[in-house]
Amino acid sequence: LAHELRARGIGPGDVVAVFCEPSVDWAVAMLGTLVAGAAYLPVDARYPASRVAAMIADAGASAVLTQSSLGYTGEVPGLALDDPAFRGALAGHPDTDPDVALPPGALAYLLFTSGSTGRPKAVAVTHDGVVAYLDGVSERADLQPGWSYAQVSTLAADLGNTNVFGALTGGGRLHLLSYEQATDPDVLSAYFAAHRIDAMKLVPSHFAVLLGATEAAAVVPHRLLVLAGETCRPELVARARELRPDVLVHNHYGPTETTVSVLGTEVAQPAPASIPLGRPIGASVCHVLDAGLQPVPDGLPGELYVGGPGVARGYHARPGLTADRFGPDPFGAPGGRLYRTGDRVRRRADGVIEFLGRVDAQVKIRGYRVEPGEVEAALGAQPEIAHTAVRAWGQGSDVRLAGYLVLHDGYDDTAVVAIRERLRAALPDHLVPSSFTVLEELPRNANGKLDRAALPEPSAAAAVASEYAAPSTELQAEIAAVFAEVLGVERVGLDDNFFDLGGESFSAVRVARRISRPVRVIEVFTRPTVRGLAEHLDTPADTDERLLHRLTPPGRHAEIALVCVPYGGGSAITYQPLADALDADSALWALQLPGHDPSRPDEAPVGLRDVARRCAAEVQERVAGDIVVYGHCLGGAMAVEIARLLEESGRTVRGVVLAGTFPSARLPGRVFGTINRLFPADRWTSTRAYREFLRSLGGVDDDAPQAEQEQLIAALRHDLREAEEYYTEAFAAPDGDRAGDTPATGPTLSAPILCVVGERDRATELYEERAAEWAHFSPHVDLAVMPRAGHYFLKHQAA
Repeated sequence: LAHELRARGIGPGDVVAVFCEPSVDWAVAMLGTLVAGAAYLPVDARYPASRVAAMIADAGASAVLTQSSLGYTGEVPGLALDDPAFRGALAGHPDTDPDVALPPGALAYLLFTSGSTGRPKAVAVTHDGVVAYLDGVSERADLQPGWSYAQVSTLAADLGNTNVFGALTGGGRLHLLSYEQATDPDVLSAYFAAHRIDAMKLVPSHFAVLLGATEAAAVVPHRLLVLAGETCRPELVARARELRPDVLVHNHYGPTETTVSVLGTEVAQPAPASIPLGRPIGASVCHVLDAGLQPVPDGLPGELYVGGPGVARGYHARPGLTADRFGPDPFGAPGGRLYRTGDRVRRRADGVIEFLGRVDAQVKIRGYRVEPGEVEAALGAQPEIAHTAVRAWGQGSDVRLAGYLVLHDGYDDTAVVAIRERLRAALPDHLVPSSFTVLEELPRNANGKLDRAALPEPSAAAAVASEYAAPSTELQAEIAAVFAEVLGVERVGLDDNFFDLGGESFSAVRVARRISRPVRVIEVFTRPTVRGLAEHLDTPADTDERLLHRLTPPGRHAEIALVCVPYGGGSAITYQPLADALDADSALWALQLPGHDPSRPDEAPVGLRDVARRCAAEVQERVAGDIVVYGHCLGGAMAVEIARLLEESGRTVRGVVLAGTFPSARLPGRVFGTINRLFPADRWTSTRAYREFLRSLGGVDDDAPQAEQEQLIAALRHDLREAEEYYTEAFAAPDGDRAGDTPATGPTLSAPILCVVGERDRATELYEERAAEWAHFSPHVDLAVMPRAGHYFLKHQAA
């Protein structure tokens, strides 16, 4: 990869964006960029598309290394590491080190942090700074060669660089966990139980969630636990030591501008009520200064300034802002520089530094640095808002953003719903306020400046635009109490949305753990109100055999209803992105296939025709409007059969969308049929081969629990056999013969078929020729190609 980048003219002084899921591809992209002499810009795959584009543009990236499944379509050239053509190009290069000479102070990476003006700023970190940090932290934390590290935080922040480079420069092993794995305590504990983890660094609030695992001891690493990014709470340290007495627990501190961490300490036993930040790490130099940049005596508060080799170049292409936060070091050697952190601290007589608070308004939310000004800028761009302010409330891991709005004439509180939704589409979730309070005017001091201290503390009502409805049953009261406890609000009504009140993935896990009845986290996501979750839990499991689940909001009139069949081995929830992208005049019903739910490993799969009959009957009973049937990958066969049954019963089917699939049948004839019954073709395909193929398409997480992977592949095998059998019978039946539930040889549908493929999908090569095969099932077939899309474009390009 480094040779390919060099061949494209990319080297020292250039920036390459790394837009990948946590994976081997991410590591290859990052290391290949560094070996080529360029700097890498990590971009979180979960960020909104507008933010991704802005980051890449602001960084001046020369190229974007990505994966087909993410559907990158930006202006800067994208190179998909899983694209066969690009892999072919890489194979033509030598695997030797291109031996690029780096100038002093060469850039290693850019990292974006929140900006007080509303525009995020990119910190330019050097190779010298990274090497100095690794030398220092290896000594301070006694990192040992060969350790196994777990990376459970975003790769778009530097907190996890201790895990990444600690492993890769120490002959160790790096476990790159997906967001879904890293935020589910039981999934992560199962993974850690199967894979020894020696060291892990993460934010305290994340660790607190992980401790809710059924087997909590498994989430504590064997040798070293580093907590950073937030206030370190003594009860977390005590719990970690209780679960694994031999673990060393460290508290580290450092802004991105000074390369990962500059202060650190092993937490004393027992942990003090206020855990200090520690002493300087390695060659870092820390000064506690007053407003005149003079040192303050030990024990007195001052602002922390940091010097040494870890100080970054500054903010990329932001000279004014760089000059404001970076300056010459009057206490060090000529040419040295200091970074002004904005943190109030004091130095004890023994040299240990304690944290006291922030000098400015910057706060930490779930480990992310947040400038309220950035959120205010996003709010100020909304057409309904005349004036706005943002303030943080709470302490430690319970810090939340609150938005305050003065609306233009003609708007009232009901505008908050639309404002919140637009912010969610434009900002990462940690930047979206958990509450919005509408004011007549913002409080101001005698000088006319905003008086943030006078902004009122938000109530639960500030997070919703609906009347409070009290719980009326014991179960509703329990769920409401759990919601309120987890969210830290006074009360939660029947119809208040958990996520509108400030809930997110971590708090949803805590909700699932605290409700007395068995609840899956996904059920909190799909039924986020007290009323909805209670009604669901009150439905007896043995009588609720419905297959269709409505993923669009209930109650709205829908002219068109999409009935969606998951891809091979998939579940109904895979259609949530598509449901979220639909207009209000459409509804989406997703099919949950028996035997495909990871939470029900003992449930057996059911044959295609039986499921199709049940689904068609449910559509007739429950689904209003004209029908469009959608099937992805192996779900295409069942989609055709459902559409056929609906038309046979007189229901109007507007169309059938068949995505990433073609009708693949066995060779014809009795001999081949007998051979297949005795020796199914997929029997000769190993589980490993299936896993590798799915991985190449982006359909399986490398580090998912083994049992979950095996269930997925078992379900996939079942779906493959059923689809192959269905298509074989369809092509073999006499023309016009529908006896025995066998489709006719000629066109069996009146509805048109739209075949949709991803431009970069390896599973649908030769799509222009193969799409014509759908003419066997409908006289009207069209082809649509998703640009730059892989096989699972449903997840990343739903809109």
